[in-house]
Amino acid sequence: MTMEEFKNQVQAAAEELLSGDVKDAIITGIRDVVLPALKEVADPFTAKLKEDAAAESGWVKFRDGVFIPGVISIAFWVSEKLIDKMAEKETAAIPADTQDAAATTPEQVTA
Repeated sequence: MTMEEFKNQVQAAAEELLSGDVKDAIITGIRDVVLPALKEVADPFTAKLKEDAAAESGWVKFRDGVFIPGVISIAFWVSEKLIDKMAEKETAAIPADTQDAAATTPEQVTA
C-alpha cells in the first residue's frame, strides 16, 4: 500500500464518518444539549453580575450591568443562529431522491 492509497482511504473514511447522520447528530447534540447547559451556567453568572453592578459606579457598573451580560447574550444568539443555519444546510444538502426514498414503497418505485 502506497502512502497515496493510505491517504485516500483515510480521507474516504473521514468523509463517511462526518457525513449525513453523524453530522446531524452532532449539530442536534450541540443545539439540544450543549447550548442549554451553557445557558444554565451563564444565566446565574449574568444575574450575579447585574446584581453586583447595582453597588458599583462608573465603568464597572456599565461593564457588570450591561456590557458583559450583553456580550454573553449576543454570543448565545449568534451561536444559535449559526447552528440553525448548519442544520438547514444539512437538510438542504440531502438529495431529494433520498428524502423521498423512505416515504416510497418498492411498489411505488417500480410503478
